Amino acid sequence: MAARINALWEFEYQITLLVLYMVSDVVAPVSGVLMEKYGPRKVAICGGLISSTGLFLSTFSPNLDVMILLYGFVGGFGMALLYSTSLVIVGIYFEKRRALATGIAVSGSGIGALVFAPLSEILLETYGWRGTIWLMSAVVLNTVVCGSLYRPIGKQESMAAKSETTKNNCILDVFDLSLLTYPVFILQTFARFLYLIGYNIPFSYLPAQGESIELSSHESALLISIIGISGTISRILIGYISDKRCVNTLVLNSTMLMIGGLATCFVPYYTTFEVLSLYSATYGAVAASFASLLTINLVKLIGLQNLNRALGLQLLCMGIGSFIGSPIAGVLSETSNNYNNAFYFGGVFIGLAGLVSLPLTRLANRKQNRTAEINGFTNRSFTPAQTTTISLKSLKQLSDTRRNSACFGGGGFHTEDKM
Repeated sequence: MAARINALWEFEYQITLLVLYMVSDVVAPVSGVLMEKYGPRKVAICGGLISSTGLFLSTFSPNLDVMILLYGFVGGFGMALLYSTSLVIVGIYFEKRRALATGIAVSGSGIGALVFAPLSEILLETYGWRGTIWLMSAVVLNTVVCGSLYRPIGKQESMAAKSETTKNNCILDVFDLSLLTYPVFILQTFARFLYLIGYNIPFSYLPAQGESIELSSHESALLISIIGISGTISRILIGYISDKRCVNTLVLNSTMLMIGGLATCFVPYYTTFEVLSLYSATYGAVAASFASLLTINLVKLIGLQNLNRALGLQLLCMGIGSFIGSPIAGVLSETSNNYNNAFYFGGVFIGLAGLVSLPLTRLANRKQNRTAEINGFTNRSFTPAQTTTISLKSLKQLSDTRRNSACFGGGGFHTEDKM
């Protein structure tokens, strides 16, 4: 009877945790809008208070529905505010060593997973599930102190001042459709959507694959720990490397994804613990590169001023990809009675994400060259004679444009280069 109750509680907890992850991705665009209006500091503090309160109150839930509401929806909303602000504030504070700072920041999730996984087991045995969530709620509450250190500086202050003058609170503030006029943003978002379709498959099926080739349960579980350890170390290393001028972070990200996709496709052919351990370390580095370069490449492509809302939209699309991939992989595994098709499926989508990302470098270079040409022209010093010549040419071009518009019935058109 006790085993049945524990199994039922574990099932309900997994559902609640899934809702938390889903909500944290779905409301990410809202977090971006709130940051523009109130700044990362206020949003992070509110996120810490909301998530901590949701976790604490969930322990008094009379049924599963209330538990999902408080733990999943309320806690997930708060977590979304915390995650987005933690990424954006690093991008704002650091410019020279932004990649390294981001790598150190995102490595915290890997360290937290390594620490709290065994710690939660000890807490569950000592204090039960209710006491464990209370303690976790207290830990999350410490993010309020962390958020209070997000002091607005430089560009962030000017963006906040500008947002206060904007009174349009329609849905377009949440889903900034103007970002869809940037081809690089669409392409990068699509690539990240593809990657998240296959992202969870190694985490979900690698231990089971290990047991299918007669590895011990301890060795199979150790494969996930290797991914975590490799990911934590690689996030810092990749951040350090990415700050070098000779390193193209867009190419680095694409290359790592293609390596990860190819290695995942061959998982069914790895038959020893040593080879699977090498794959786990490789995939940990791939996941680390994606996390470390998430905001770095986004800033490079569309600018720091668009980071808030762009990150929110991308996290939403990434969340959708994550929830699409896992069920499909589950169906493939059940129909084939093994995990081979799941790894083929995940590897193909991870590799496709890398291939789709390849043109981003060329598009980014085109944008940079055009910006340099414009800046070079506007920063030049002209003599009075040159200024007169330029003015006469501009007037002639304006006259030709009006003449052509008249010939075509007065219907002009405008072009705007956006990458």
